[in-house]
Amino acid sequence: MEAKSADAGLRPYTQACFDTHLHLNDSRFDEDRDAVAVRMAETKTAGLCVGYDMPSSRAAICLARRHNHLFAAVGVHPMAAETLDRDALKQLEQWLQDEPRVVAVGECGLDRLVPVSRGIQENAFCAQMEMAGRLGKPLILHVRKVHGRMLEILSANAGRLPVCILHGCSASPESVKQYLALGTMISLGSPVTWDNAVKPRKVAANIPLERLLLETDSPFSPPQGMKGERNRPETVRTVCRAIAALRGLTEEEIARETWQNACRVLRLPDKFAKAPFGV
Repeated sequence: MEAKSADAGLRPYTQACFDTHLHLNDSRFDEDRDAVAVRMAETKTAGLCVGYDMPSSRAAICLARRHNHLFAAVGVHPMAAETLDRDALKQLEQWLQDEPRVVAVGECGLDRLVPVSRGIQENAFCAQMEMAGRLGKPLILHVRKVHGRMLEILSANAGRLPVCILHGCSASPESVKQYLALGTMISLGSPVTWDNAVKPRKVAANIPLERLLLETDSPFSPPQGMKGERNRPETVRTVCRAIAALRGLTEEEIARETWQNACRVLRLPDKFAKAPFGV
């Protein structure tokens, strides 16, 4: 049995919040997926359900069709890079063109810790980067222990880059400056609540507010005090509260700014952006 929600005891929500990276398409939500989505609506939390291979991308689309406060991203993670053949690319492009609730490409990128060769990872990433740029869709970056090489690739394509979202930013403040110079949005999650997460907390305290996004990466990376539990999208409020404290702002101010950022970058319908839950 899970412990009580990390947002327990907070006052009623007055400002909608956007989780820009969640995985309700993961098997850990098989038993209560739609109930979790309903709980998101109850806490005025909207979100982007992110694919990491072809089946999970299809599942993200199905979820976004069922829940008005969910949108989908489709793409292939470095761990599945070998599966990104011509047919898969064609299918991704079809979804991006034909499915109105598919608003981004990803997650894709580079990861030093997965057992897939760097060449295959780079080929898969560059194919998705090209597609995102050509179709005018934002690109969700997964980067683990290889920020230098990612920055080289992005810099080499600076003239034709889509808007990029650096998911679960683990980069140093110095690398973050380079990402920002390339127009990248910085998405921060539960590590900002961890006592030992020096880099994310320093980034959270200093990046321009107009470049900040919030995420949970649920069911992964739970906040401080929830170690070993399944993370849930509603804990984006915990992330929001932690960043607000680091910046000397209110939770509502951070929620409002990051909501506007997410709706702008993902090009969400104006009607949704202004009244996502009918308020």
